[in-house]
Amino acid sequence: MNQGRLIGIILISVAFGVAVITSLFIAVQTSADVLTAGGAVILAGIAFVPIALLAGFGIYIYVK
Repeated sequence: MNQGRLIGIILISVAFGVAVITSLFIAVQTSADVLTAGGAVILAGIAFVPIALLAGFGIYIYVK
């Protein structure tokens, strides 16, 4: 396997893992009434940026 493809797969996997951990964190904090619905939406929007960057760069490296 090409090294670039391996790095791409790793970046995509890391992005998926961060997305799962972030979504679980938001769900737990919202269910414990620590985080309001508006705060959860803002947190999800802020967390989307690094996740999208990791996944996008991983896909780019994988395809390249």
